[in-house]
Amino acid sequence: MSSNINIKILREARRSRKLSIEEVASFASISGERLRKFETASAEPTSNQLAKLGELYNLPFYEFYSDKLPEFSDTLPDFRKANPTEANLSPRGLIRIWQTQSQAEFVEILAGALGRSKPERSSFRRLTNEKQPSAETLRNQFDIWNERVVNNLKFSGTHEMRFLSYLRSFVEFHGCNTVFNSAPASDYLGFFDEYSEAQKSIFVNRDQAYGKRKLFTLSHEVAHFLFDAEGVSNPFIAKNAIERQCNEYAAEFLAPENLVRRIIDSKPHIRSSERLIDLLSENSLLSRQAAALRLLKLDLITKAQTNSFFRKVSGKSRFKEFEDRPKSAPMGRAAAVGKKLSEVGTYNAYVAKLAVSQGLVDPTDIHRGLGISEGLQRDVFDLAARRYEASAD
Repeated sequence: MSSNINIKILREARRSRKLSIEEVASFASISGERLRKFETASAEPTSNQLAKLGELYNLPFYEFYSDKLPEFSDTLPDFRKANPTEANLSPRGLIRIWQTQSQAEFVEILAGALGRSKPERSSFRRLTNEKQPSAETLRNQFDIWNERVVNNLKFSGTHEMRFLSYLRSFVEFHGCNTVFNSAPASDYLGFFDEYSEAQKSIFVNRDQAYGKRKLFTLSHEVAHFLFDAEGVSNPFIAKNAIERQCNEYAAEFLAPENLVRRIIDSKPHIRSSERLIDLLSENSLLSRQAAALRLLKLDLITKAQTNSFFRKVSGKSRFKEFEDRPKSAPMGRAAAVGKKLSEVGTYNAYVAKLAVSQGLVDPTDIHRGLGISEGLQRDVFDLAARRYEASAD
């Protein structure tokens, strides 16, 4: 069957993403044999099937009809590897990256169109007088900022979840959008992506069941943001120097040295390394793994004791916390609004609100660009504006 589709593009798009026939076929809801026929011009995909493939390959529909091979955008580096190279991700993992980049591009266009009305964000550099502030410096500034805004933002939940919410607002207002959404745990727990100098995004896998792990992942990605190190991460698999550096930064930010020593000194009779790890984790924002790293950094436990602890931990299912999670109950409107804002990011939604209010775009554009349904837009915009404006320092 003859086709106007360039089959070389179909083949190279899949290969450039390091995807198998079976992975792509499953994502596109077709058979592997059918996909092979597409790639050999023995059959032609429908417009819906081609759109689905374009979504996965991050190519617009018309690119498949080009005479020339397009330049395929690189996949983010994989910091789970000892020597980070392009990540080999599942279709769902790739889609989350493409969605985040697409939203960043859309918001950058809106912000540019707003001209002088573009919301000007502060930066950690202005806040701390350092481009890459130390964890101690950043935590001190966060605490000062948090004290000023806590009565305006008024987040609820457990201690770690409130801290996470305030940290998200702090990061959003000081230069980086944050996105919490579902992604395969085997792909990444988070990533930092710099679409442009003005549009940077931190993604956190919200399917992590434990608040402390979400918080540590966010803090780890903040370190990636500060160190200008784009890539996907699992902070609990640190095989290279950058990941270890980001882990140390996150642990120090969440548990400053004076706090750690105060906790340890409160129980001077405890000598067992595992009990010290438990003591710190129970009385701080650190998970047990992060607590072990922090104690090692402060020479409160030895490298051998740390290695012994991690060997025991590694015997458990790496992704156990993602498995067999109970199905969530149907959400009310307020919960749906909060979830959507969490998926889009406060800054992105705030820019969209300004663009709509000035007539630069309409609700249909926002639905296409950010995935916020028209029925939720007003409430999402209002919540974003309250949070963003309450974060002003």
